[in-house]
Amino acid sequence: MAPNFKRFAGLMLTASFLCPMLFVSGCGKPKRDVPEVTEDMPWYEATINSVDPGLDVSDYTYCGMLVVGKAGDYVVFQSFAQKAFGLYDVFTPEYNDYHLTVHDLDGNYCYDVDTKELIRSVEADATQIFIDDITVVSDEVVISASFVAGDEYKEQAFTYDPVTQAITSTRDIRTAEEMAADPNSDYAITNYTAQVEEYYVKNYDIALETGLEHHFAVTTPDGETKDICINDEFPMDYLVLSYDFLYLGDSVFAVKYETYEHSNIFCIIDIDNGTVKEAGDTEYSWLYDVTNNWDYKYYNGIGNALISQDGITLLDVETHEETVYINFDDCDINRFDAASLEIIDLQDGKVTLAGVILRNETSQMVFNYDAEIVVLQKCDSNPHVGEKILTAASFDELTYPMAEAIRLFNLNNEDAIIIMDPKYSYDVVSKDIIFDADMDDETYDLQVKAAFMNLLSIDLLANEGPDIILGTMEYDQLNDPAMMLDLSDCTEVEGVYENIMGFAKTGDKIYQVPVAVQLEGIMVNSGSTDTSVPGFSYDSFRDYLYGPCNGSDPCLMTRVEYLSTILAEEGYTFRTEDGGYDLNNEEFAEAAAFVESLNLMSDEELADQLAWQSWMSNDFSDHAVITTGLELLYQTGNLVSDKILMGFPSSEAKGALMNVEQSVGVCAATGAPEACKAFVKSLLQEDIQTVFGKYCGISVNCNAQAEACRSFADMMNGYFECIEDVHSYQDRLALQEPVEAVDPETFVSVMDGYIRNAAGFRHSEAAVELIIREEIQAYFAGQKTIEEVMDIIQNRVDLYVEERG
Repeated sequence: MAPNFKRFAGLMLTASFLCPMLFVSGCGKPKRDVPEVTEDMPWYEATINSVDPGLDVSDYTYCGMLVVGKAGDYVVFQSFAQKAFGLYDVFTPEYNDYHLTVHDLDGNYCYDVDTKELIRSVEADATQIFIDDITVVSDEVVISASFVAGDEYKEQAFTYDPVTQAITSTRDIRTAEEMAADPNSDYAITNYTAQVEEYYVKNYDIALETGLEHHFAVTTPDGETKDICINDEFPMDYLVLSYDFLYLGDSVFAVKYETYEHSNIFCIIDIDNGTVKEAGDTEYSWLYDVTNNWDYKYYNGIGNALISQDGITLLDVETHEETVYINFDDCDINRFDAASLEIIDLQDGKVTLAGVILRNETSQMVFNYDAEIVVLQKCDSNPHVGEKILTAASFDELTYPMAEAIRLFNLNNEDAIIIMDPKYSYDVVSKDIIFDADMDDETYDLQVKAAFMNLLSIDLLANEGPDIILGTMEYDQLNDPAMMLDLSDCTEVEGVYENIMGFAKTGDKIYQVPVAVQLEGIMVNSGSTDTSVPGFSYDSFRDYLYGPCNGSDPCLMTRVEYLSTILAEEGYTFRTEDGGYDLNNEEFAEAAAFVESLNLMSDEELADQLAWQSWMSNDFSDHAVITTGLELLYQTGNLVSDKILMGFPSSEAKGALMNVEQSVGVCAATGAPEACKAFVKSLLQEDIQTVFGKYCGISVNCNAQAEACRSFADMMNGYFECIEDVHSYQDRLALQEPVEAVDPETFVSVMDGYIRNAAGFRHSEAAVELIIREEIQAYFAGQKTIEEVMDIIQNRVDLYVEERG
């Protein structure tokens, strides 16, 4: 599909017209009043209880947990872990271990039990035990397992009472005769099971040669099981994945499915009538009008509810109304954590949440999760009465570190608390942007970003914007004293990298402070090129491309992507002191000529290559984005001295690029500048910067980054100890595992060097980049000279900058 560049440019210009007005009218504006917390505002205090897996994770290569649910007065978790086995060994269930961990509704630990031993308490000779499913039914836990007893293969369900800590009953899931009679039974995949009032539901698929056949089975109170095949209504090649469901009452379920057309639909299943229909063809079409309808799910004993970073909302299926049960503005809870949890219990003045939180998705290692039970208890009085209320805007959802920073600020600062304004979020802003048929995903996202900037600019112009803006480092037009405060004095914190703060400067001012970054470059083997310099020159990259790479593009990028990257690498060569651009010069011509000279795949060939890689679940590109120190260890297999991150080609062989992962700015019109600055300073302190470095980005504080790297080294070395005696050196290479142990201090030094030698921020205005993308194609196609193209680009960019202000 052709990107709708004109529509995007129109949105960008709409926002940019506002900026000159802001610059003129912003001066001399009175500071707006800041509301304060009053006595009638509710407040919930959070008690956080960590849940131990009951297993020594150092004994396993893989360890995970899930919350099973509420069983009577208990919260039940399941732990599952896998021991290392050889690359050519045959996997058996004996490599797996399982535990149940039980807590009370206040989050207190009660006990844990080995699930295999539970099964052996009634099947003494059971071996090869595999836990297929575990769910709560009434006040008990039902464990579905397959195993071998003597010479017989069995599939049984064991009912476990968490009060007596014993199995109370056993039943066959399928007898040997039933297994033999059903040729498809061995290919059934259970997605989930759940209790819905008096019903027991099972969502499962059957893997056939023609694709996945989707089923939804419901066992009624009288013991009858009704199995609905969704594909009786929908063709096999229409539905892709099944998700959770809503319960609409009267034996009617709304099950969520994703289609091959990347759309989301509700399948209405009427158990009594045995029918399945798409919601749009039924009286339940109103589901598509519900805000965040895809995020709702059914909780037994509670109803249809959603939990997000904003709070908990309940959906009334009779009135179709949504009711906010609790707003997380009124809690000292980490919003990122909260959105990852399940609702366990809702009582008057008390909320119990539980679940498993994946705070770092960088590595394939599974030791980066935390299982928690969080109890929110309503306070008799609000402890923040009289404190200022600061509003913060974030286009993207909060990361764990930023959410934790806000939680700690609210907990420790005696002058102010921070709440979030959801009107600036992607979910809210995108509702007004229509996805046209001639639009690709990237262009759509750019349009949503432009709409966000438009909305934010209008509010700032009206002196109604937020006090704090998160994640807007890429919007240069905000970097003006009429719109943002100079935060230079906030960056004078021990350990902060001076070069990173230098990259953030507009003149001698810092209007937006980076608090976490990423590194981007080309990963090479030591000795394959000159690694004594931090990056490639044009000539050295040609030598590398046609030498060690045998002419194959190591980055798998298009010409336009190469040019965009090189322009970013050259940084402020193309920027003027007044905020404009100089794109009609020798440096631009040299960069374009270099890219044009490369022997690269066509865009179509590259698309096919990337699609094949995606299908193979493998990445053969040396284009590396280092999101955290853990990602560097993962991409190098701990060989941080043998695999080197080089900067992209440039005229001066500069270091790797930096992407700003997290940033903060303070609006000039805020009525509480000192409180806002106190929050900015807190983000740069070593303790919270260590959290950023461990979970989301590379820290901008060298002491914190070193601490994060040492923790990553310990983590990866522990994993290496598990596999060292099981996987050979070659096996570890093939499996992309740690090849050897890593020296923590060497790792700290390598990361520190990459950070200090970085070329600068990958920082460009989307509208300018789109102009370059449109016009440079004529040069690459041989239709125009570079001089002609540069002249057109410069004129269009000048017009944009003039209108932008």
